[in-house]
Amino acid sequence: MLNDKEIKARLNPLLKEITQLQTEFKNLCFEYKHVKNENKVPYIEIFELFKNKKKILTFLQDYHGTGFNMDIFSSFEKVKLVAMFLDLSYQRITDLLKCFENVIKVGGFDGTLAEPLMTFRSYGQYNWRVADGGHRIIMLFLVGETEYAVIPTEHEEGLTLQEEKEIEAQRFVIKNSISNEVQFINIYKAWLCFPKNTSEYEDAQSVLTTLGKANIDVKHGYFYPDAPRIDKLQDIFKALLVTPKKGDKFYKYYSADSFITASKIMQTAYIKPDEIIIEDLLCLARLIEKSEDGVFDNFDVKDVPFLNTEAISMAYINYAKKHSMGYLTKDTLQKNKLATLDYNVMNTLFKLKKKDRNYLETLWSPTIEE
Repeated sequence: MLNDKEIKARLNPLLKEITQLQTEFKNLCFEYKHVKNENKVPYIEIFELFKNKKKILTFLQDYHGTGFNMDIFSSFEKVKLVAMFLDLSYQRITDLLKCFENVIKVGGFDGTLAEPLMTFRSYGQYNWRVADGGHRIIMLFLVGETEYAVIPTEHEEGLTLQEEKEIEAQRFVIKNSISNEVQFINIYKAWLCFPKNTSEYEDAQSVLTTLGKANIDVKHGYFYPDAPRIDKLQDIFKALLVTPKKGDKFYKYYSADSFITASKIMQTAYIKPDEIIIEDLLCLARLIEKSEDGVFDNFDVKDVPFLNTEAISMAYINYAKKHSMGYLTKDTLQKNKLATLDYNVMNTLFKLKKKDRNYLETLWSPTIEE
């Protein structure tokens, strides 16, 4: 097995073509999902994207036939790769660079490091939907394999496509609930395919509605492709479903309305951003929630008659004129984490007077730098 330096040396000459390939791959998936309104992308079309890349073609020749330890799957049913479809319902778009890197690192495709694919198809059909294993399929293609072991499920006759997707989504979640390798976004997409009377579907749909109102997409989500993206969906999922806990002490939650308002403020401050820095977004949401609760009603701030949501919005927009997104919350997480972050941001935006700082210090118990 190669070390990192050796892997990098072999990978670097391919980077330009892999980057181009990844873009073409994303565009193909976008076309199927948002133009053709189809969540299934044929792998045979994905494989065609590789054929006009000179250095990648050389790579395919060099690594052809380097699949080894494949006999461990002798008892499994095999399916041709060209008969498979990438299911975008809950799979993320495959990271092609990672696939190339893994093949280089191992020196091919090692069957002992993989497992059969979980596949589904409608009754009487030929093609298989791959619910889990997009990276494996690309790696198999890179080493010249034409078929692979599967755990196949052919649906019963008479089921609608929606009923089939519900079954597949539930099995996907069950299978991956014990694995840390599957990103939360994939589980979330699967929940959106659950039966509509389940709590998983209702919660996932509720969060999706909030994201739409906030004009925000999620990394690897592609729910709202024209909207700026956020990372770390898992960090906000539960928060958007609970009623914010009130009280005299610092509370970390925020309502969906505060989240939406914070997003609109940031997209006013930074015109058409590609990405929303989640630390800024959630900090604003928490401060807006607290302003709506009257936490800052008695603050005495110069040129600010009433420290409310509008005042927070104007202060953030003015700050953004001189600073890039994320700078406000950069390097401010201390021992007491969010309380310290919010305290520092309030002080930065409003240059709080001592009595107001003392009030927040008593209320929130932030870590104060000497």
